[in-house]
Amino acid sequence: MDIETVGVYPDLVVALKPNVRSIESLSVLTYSGVITGKILEQGVPVSRRVLCHQRDTGVLAGSTWSDVNGDYVFNGLDDSKKYYIVSLDEDMSTTQYNAVVQDLIPAK
Repeated sequence: MDIETVGVYPDLVVALKPNVRSIESLSVLTYSGVITGKILEQGVPVSRRVLCHQRDTGVLAGSTWSDVNGDYVFNGLDDSKKYYIVSLDEDMSTTQYNAVVQDLIPAK
């Protein structure tokens, strides 16, 4: 099926079939689940890339960086699902740490 993208918004792509120029109704699922956490390296808060994946599918639900205090937040998650969080040390110029994974995290 040919489609034409007419709008891209955070978490939403609006596409229409050719020769269709209007949307009469559009329902968008929104979720309110939240996962928060803190990234520590040898007990010290650090800024690291953090990935959030749906546990049952492995689909990437979000990607962010923890702030200088190590805190991160993922919003808009389906609170009926569980997730796993992966923190990556991407600084190759210093001691490299293995990825840290937290599994079976519920969104609240």
